[in-house]
Amino acid sequence: MKIFVATPHNFRETLQIYYDLIEQELKKFSCKVLVSNFEGSKKLLKPIEMNSLRDDEDIHYETIEKGILWADILIFELTAQDLLLGYHLNNALNLKKNTLGLSLKTNINKKINNDHFESKIYNKNNLKTILKEFLIKSEPLPLNIRFNMFLSQTHETYLNCQSKKHNISKSDYIRDLIEKDMLKGD
Repeated sequence: MKIFVATPHNFRETLQIYYDLIEQELKKFSCKVLVSNFEGSKKLLKPIEMNSLRDDEDIHYETIEKGILWADILIFELTAQDLLLGYHLNNALNLKKNTLGLSLKTNINKKINNDHFESKIYNKNNLKTILKEFLIKSEPLPLNIRFNMFLSQTHETYLNCQSKKHNISKSDYIRDLIEKDMLKGD
């Protein structure tokens, strides 16, 4: 599993210790991890791309843009509010990437209503547990069982409308319904 950790550019001096902690904990789970820092930039951007950008901040946010496309799941460190990081978070959610928002002080679950997003307040003591739970929940299940079914024309019309409305395939829509029903339990 490929994980990208997006952090704001302007608050590195004060929050770097926490960014490093997130990266260290993720690497314990045998995942491929990249962070929106200089090392991440070197792995995601070609030298010609890096040279064409104006400054470190442009390189940082271009790295986030590429990291979102590269990763299977995303983690955004949201302690320091940052407009550009929020913009990239929105892009990630539009791509339907499972995304964890971490903050040292604020849980923003109620502010962002999206099935692919969850937010947690973390510290040094609970970070490992939060990451483990999120990684387990985000592990893609293999789609290896084929299932055929017959539908009425009314069902087919409804399914077409809903898949277009949610911008997903009909199969994904049915899978989402099953997963939501599984979460409700009996």
